[in-house]
Amino acid sequence: MQILTTEGSFHFPADFPRWLMLFYYSGDFLPVSATELMALAQLKHTFKKKQCDLLCISADRIASHLAFIKTLNRYRLAEYPAPVTFPLGEDPEGALRRTWNLSPNQKYLWIFAPGGVPKAQFTYPAEVGANFTEALRTLSALQLGRPTPCGWVPEAYPLALPPQTRAESDCFMAETEREGGIAIDWYISLTPPY
Repeated sequence: MQILTTEGSFHFPADFPRWLMLFYYSGDFLPVSATELMALAQLKHTFKKKQCDLLCISADRIASHLAFIKTLNRYRLAEYPAPVTFPLGEDPEGALRRTWNLSPNQKYLWIFAPGGVPKAQFTYPAEVGANFTEALRTLSALQLGRPTPCGWVPEAYPLALPPQTRAESDCFMAETEREGGIAIDWYISLTPPY
């Protein structure tokens, strides 16, 4: 699928060999969208450190995106001093919305693994701002490659993979604690975050 953006034309997923956070937002020159793009600009370098590219798409055309970026970068709020420098893509005919069966009253955020494999999706009503901090937390958990408990944050203990055989379950708790983990029961234990 070809996507025309403010940074040129990209083929999805071929031109995104790393992780990708794709945000399909409500549109340019809307107050919620303005705060979302400015907030995402603040986190751009954190996503980059995690080998994750950013791409935002709306129904607006490239000319509108360019004007919107100039406005956002000219009138940055004190809370969001970083400039918007990531690509904004266009979907003026709604082809992407139709292909992915997206509601016109919703915004969507996906995290794709390398190769374009979808790993997480968030959906927001148009009037509710997206949570990119939660997207970063989810990306960190996905990149860890281990299950994580409720409320997990980077650097916290992930869950141990439960034993698969009776023999493994007999020594699972002792082995988990010997390796610096926290054994709660045979099916739920935490391992060190390193």
